[in-house]
Amino acid sequence: GHAYGFLLHDLDRNSVMTREAVRLLPGSGACWIFHAISLVYCGQFSQAVRAADTAVKLCRGTMAQPLTRSTELFARLMAGDTLGAIRAGEASLDSVVFRPTIVDLMIAYAAEGRLEEGRSKLLLLVEKEPDLSIDMLKSASYPIVNPSHRKRVVAAATQLGLR
Repeated sequence: GHAYGFLLHDLDRNSVMTREAVRLLPGSGACWIFHAISLVYCGQFSQAVRAADTAVKLCRGTMAQPLTRSTELFARLMAGDTLGAIRAGEASLDSVVFRPTIVDLMIAYAAEGRLEEGRSKLLLLVEKEPDLSIDMLKSASYPIVNPSHRKRVVAAATQLGLR
């Protein structure tokens, strides 16, 4: 189901399939992770935060915990809870440096006016992607599905000095 949204950009199909996965396997943290992402893609932010919270609870103490915290970061960020997003994102980075986490933390720090912390995340992103530019972030080939998320990424990167 997640592939429809992420790879094929079919957000409606993604939503239907991840909702069905959660119905069939309500105890699966992975299903809840992808359902939360799907809900964000569809602009259902408060539901996405609840789904991400469920994923975090179900995956506590597992190898999936950093991914669930990154998903929580994404959901909270898009729902407008930047402080909650930062808290979840930094907890995720304690275990693994995941590109989407870095991107979303960059946005959250920029939104909070914490420009030095935002720039540090941007620099970390540029270390992973040395050719990164505003034009690349705007490109449909850069892996950002949700158009409003892409706008926020571009705005934050611009604010923090990426050219």
